[in-house]
This record gives sequence, C-alpha cells and structure tokens, in this order.
Amino acid sequence: MTQEEALNTLSEEVAEIVLISVRAELEAQGHKMTGDLYNSIKYEIRSEAGKSIIDYFFLDYGMVQNYGIKADRIPFNPGSGAKKSKYIDGLVKFVQNRMGKSGKEAERIAFAIARKHKTEGMPTKGSYSYSKNGRRLNWITEGIAEATPKVNEAISKYFPMVIDSIMISAFAEISKQNSKNLKVNIK
Repeated sequence: MTQEEALNTLSEEVAEIVLISVRAELEAQGHKMTGDLYNSIKYEIRSEAGKSIIDYFFLDYGMVQNYGIKADRIPFNPGSGAKKSKYIDGLVKFVQNRMGKSGKEAERIAFAIARKHKTEGMPTKGSYSYSKNGRRLNWITEGIAEATPKVNEAISKYFPMVIDSIMISAFAEISKQNSKNLKVNIK
C-alpha cells in the first residue's frame, strides 16, 4: 500500500467512525424526530499537499441543537400583537410531530413552550426527558469524544503502513540514484 493509499484509507475510516458516532449521539440526545438533521450529516475528504482534510456538513439548525439558545435570544415577544411568527409556526409543527396534537391544542402547547423557552432558553429542563443519555447539548463534541478511541485505533493500524511506504520510497530513491545517502521527504 502506498503512502497516499494508506492516508486515503485512514481518512475514509476516520470519517466514517466520527460520522457514526456523532449521529449516535444526536439520536441519544433525542434530536432525531424527523431524521432530517441526522440524515443531513455528511462528509467530504479532500487532499491538499500530502494531507487529508475531512469536512463535515449538516443542516444549519444542527448548530442550534448543539449549542442551544439563551433565553434572551428566543424570538418570542408575548403581547407584541404580531399576526405571524416563523418561530411559533415551527413550534406548532414540533408539537404536531412530537406529541401528535393538532389545531388549537397544538397552538396552545406551542405558546406554552415559547413562554418556557423565553424564561429558560432552549433546551428547557423538561426536554431532557427525551434524551437517552441525560444530555441535550454538545452532540458534536460528545460524539467526537466517543469516537476518539476508535479513531486512535485506526491511526495505530494505518500509521505503520504510511511509515513503511515512506521508507520504501526513500530506499527506492537511494537505489535509483546509486547513492549511500538516505534522504526522506515526508509530505
């Protein structure tokens, strides 16, 4: 296996390990109602100057699920007289999907949640009941932390192959030049 092949294989394995782990953490925290965010998590691997970079992508609201929103940033102003609110519309959809409620009942529950968000922020203390692991924030960090031992194992598995390919390449260069000097270029 060449250095490039070993690095590509390692990158792919690490990317998959992290993907599986962050998805598992997202689900364990109770953030997989429709599956849209879960299914949106993807990665791309790109090579630059002898190194691999793994970029992850997911729907924008994944950052809200990761960090939450402080109470003073909740876009709800009781008594404002606003006729329409995307925030309330989103909460109504949430109530319909999560609780199976509809009509005026879903709207009343959505407003109750909005008032709770306005005092506690998001997630609320009560929303932790949807979590299997007692967490509702930091699904990215927690997922990566969970993946770390497996990532280290993958690195340990492929690192010798990368070193071997570097050394073989260096010795081939010595042989080709009929030289007694060893020069190793690690990219």
